[in-house]
Amino acid sequence: MGMRLAAVSLALALVLTGGCQSEVRPTGAASRDGTIVAPVQVDAQSRDRESGSQAYANFAAAVLLHARSDRLISEAEGLELGTARPSRLRRSRLHQEAFHLWKQAVQRYEKVLLYDPKSVEACERLARGYSDRGDTERAVHWLKRAVAIDGGDFKLLFHLGVGCEELKRTREAVEAYTQAEKARPGPDKSRLLPLILLKLGRLYENQNQLDEAAATYIRFIEFKKEADDVYGNNTALIELLKNRAPAYRKLADVYTRQGKHVQAAEAFKTAYRLQPQVTRSLLGLASAEADAGDYPRAVETCKKYVEKEPNRLDGMTLLVDIYKKMGQPDKAVTAAEEFLKEKPLLYQLHYLLGTLREDRGEIEKAAASYGRIVGERKQFVPAYLRLAALEAKRGRYDKALAVFAVGLSAGIDEESFYADLDRRITEAAKVPGTPLAFRLAVQQENQDFAFYYVLGRLCEEMKRHAEAITAYREVIRRKPEFLHCYIRLASVYLVADKAEEAVKVLTSAGERVPQNMLIWRFLADAQRAAGDLPGAIDSMKRVVYLDLSNTTNTMLLVGLMTKAGQSEEAERFLERSLKEHPEDEERWTYILSTFYIDGNRKLD
Repeated sequence: MGMRLAAVSLALALVLTGGCQSEVRPTGAASRDGTIVAPVQVDAQSRDRESGSQAYANFAAAVLLHARSDRLISEAEGLELGTARPSRLRRSRLHQEAFHLWKQAVQRYEKVLLYDPKSVEACERLARGYSDRGDTERAVHWLKRAVAIDGGDFKLLFHLGVGCEELKRTREAVEAYTQAEKARPGPDKSRLLPLILLKLGRLYENQNQLDEAAATYIRFIEFKKEADDVYGNNTALIELLKNRAPAYRKLADVYTRQGKHVQAAEAFKTAYRLQPQVTRSLLGLASAEADAGDYPRAVETCKKYVEKEPNRLDGMTLLVDIYKKMGQPDKAVTAAEEFLKEKPLLYQLHYLLGTLREDRGEIEKAAASYGRIVGERKQFVPAYLRLAALEAKRGRYDKALAVFAVGLSAGIDEESFYADLDRRITEAAKVPGTPLAFRLAVQQENQDFAFYYVLGRLCEEMKRHAEAITAYREVIRRKPEFLHCYIRLASVYLVADKAEEAVKVLTSAGERVPQNMLIWRFLADAQRAAGDLPGAIDSMKRVVYLDLSNTTNTMLLVGLMTKAGQSEEAERFLERSLKEHPEDEERWTYILSTFYIDGNRKLD
């Protein structure tokens, strides 16, 4: 039955493309797009009478309906030759009509399968149609059914694997690709099998099945390449089959993860020999040799890499690490110093040299290395934290705080940086003389905003609110875009029982950056402290609308509205949100239920 259906498919294809139209004798009405349906159905029905099956007629009708649906979609998207993209309304109508035709085609295909349950062609066409319409879930369903009928068809298995990958069903994708590797030979298999092997290797890696990944990459490496024209226009695959260095690098990476460092070194060495312009292989080789304990060879390989990539730091970092593993830190320092003579602007290398000197107890030299980076105001947080730690360890907290001020001035805005600043502020406030020494540093000429900010933090820590307020106001005067300071200043005002002043400060910040949710959140707190409940509600509404996914903020808004006697408005807001956001129904239902329970209301 399946073979005869294939023959019918070919005949229908000729009809659809106009190849057999001169021989057709239409006896039925034409459809809106001019396709004659009845003749094919009559012809198919005559075949049905001969074969005693209804499968042919339904398959013929399904193919025609399917083709008409595809044609309407192409027209809607302006893909038809010589036609412009239609209007939005016309596109909508075309898509609707295409959808209804596709539904009819599906019903016909399913009838085919009632009469001929082993029709691979019907399953494959259903899968293709659903895939073309973006429904990968249903496409995979029909591909699985087709594979259950014919488990040796490479193309079916390949598309099943691709679909499962798209649906994030990794295990099923691996099974499909593995079965495809064992499928019947044919042009599709010859063309796509190398790609299957690469996909399998990657999937095995992602699943941490390293033995299987290594074996798959080896099969790719050993795969016998056919003539270029076998692989169509896939020039990238053709080049990869001609030079398999990338596959050797993937294999080396897998060996490295397995702890097979000798094998990794061999694979990297082969990759470099095949593709010497890709120096990553050389760096990987040096690392693998070091991990295998062959330090002398690793040092030579690493030096070779550094010569080829003088502007990269990774080679020098690895060389230093190898010397440290060899128990020769002096050579590591010497190597770094010699390299810096040629590349003095590599600030990461100054940092690396600083860590080496620190390990050797050479604190002054280490501080000088870190200071080089800080002095040039590079945005390299580890250097600032290391230098500040050294200064704090030597009891020079005013110098440590000055390091943070330089970092802020350089534009560093990282959570780890602020966290370390807070820790050093707490320590410095307890050391006699530090506040005075740092205040003197701030009072020097031409100091920028950052020194005043750190001074404000120090005064705030020491409960000197008036001085903190003065310092923070100076920061805002010098750098009004430094929003972090507005929140700090408002916090001091709130502690000093000056909520109205906090409201003024945060309002000005909100006007400057209206999309900053944090500003409005703090403003709501300040307004509530100032007794301005309506203002707090307005600010919290801004917060919630800027981030509807934050449950805590939403419940805080509802609480404020309830406290202000706006329970009914709060209820309407929650019910409207539940209706407008069906994708987040569970969360909004939870908030609404909590509101009802807390408000002593009864659930419907």
